[in-house]
Amino acid sequence: APQTVDAYYGLGIAYAELAQHENAVKTFDEFVKKFPKDERLDECRLRHGAALTGLERHPDAEKLYQQVQSVATSPYAEYALYQLALCMQAQDKLPQAADQFESLPKRFPKGSYFGPALLSGGKCRFRAEQFPQAAADFTQVIARKDAGADEAAWLLGRSLIRQAKPVDAVKVLDQGIAANPQSTFLPDMRFSRLE
Repeated sequence: APQTVDAYYGLGIAYAELAQHENAVKTFDEFVKKFPKDERLDECRLRHGAALTGLERHPDAEKLYQQVQSVATSPYAEYALYQLALCMQAQDKLPQAADQFESLPKRFPKGSYFGPALLSGGKCRFRAEQFPQAAADFTQVIARKDAGADEAAWLLGRSLIRQAKPVDAVKVLDQGIAANPQSTFLPDMRFSRLE
């Protein structure tokens, strides 16, 4: 077994890069226990969570992502929060996942996950049949012209249909079709318009 902090760290990274998730889990678990004060602790927890996610051990991964995202000064907090939300989504904890996705833009307004988090939050709300909240998320994605605005337009139209607002839905879908003529969601928008 490795004896130094750098050996554990390097071995864990190698296992992670090779997608040897079981070995990565074991190595990062040992790293965290043996070196709790190391400056790479949050990174190792994050990588440990990723290895657990690779093994579909989402509840265990969720705990690690929760730890990392709760450290406000961690450079990995934003990514950990996004991964936490994805973990919850994978477990069909849709309202909780949506809450986490929607908290991301508030905590990290200049972060790189702003648009994807809102789109994902809206999708979770949609799947949980929380259509007004889903519509609010999709509306923000469209207004910001984020990547995924075309999908958001389609899902906003569907959310409005599910809320018995067909006139509003047709308007949104027509705008989505006009704004995204090359979108892969164009057939979906056109079909939803006919519903």
